[in-house]
Amino acid sequence: MINIKDHFPNLDQEGYFDTPPYNIIVSLFGEVLIASHDKDYHGDSFYLLKKQDKYGYLSLSWGSCSGCDALQACNNYDELQQLVSRLETSINWQNSFEDLQQWIKSRDWETTIEWHTGAKEFLTKFREYPLRAFK
Repeated sequence: MINIKDHFPNLDQEGYFDTPPYNIIVSLFGEVLIASHDKDYHGDSFYLLKKQDKYGYLSLSWGSCSGCDALQACNNYDELQQLVSRLETSINWQNSFEDLQQWIKSRDWETTIEWHTGAKEFLTKFREYPLRAFK
């Protein structure tokens, strides 16, 4: 598990807790191969990650204020560590890109809330990825 203090030792400055953005946190989990984000003041982000030989899928929701965004609501290291740990454990890691492709194909996307947000764009990028990456 990622220890957030190891990566960001100086977030608590003069009574103000300055959290890193989601994209920086997600990059701690592995190499970001695809990132797709809703284009609004709140929504979802979708990631294809690679860590060593494994490939992972992560989706997360975000908002515009501390009342509707878990990251913005973090006021100390403990709260940020809990959020980062939840995100890290929610990644669906597969042993190969082909295994992740199979998991993606087997999922009933149209019945998920993700389908009605940015998942369509992510899935398009995901389907195109092997054409660019595995030439």
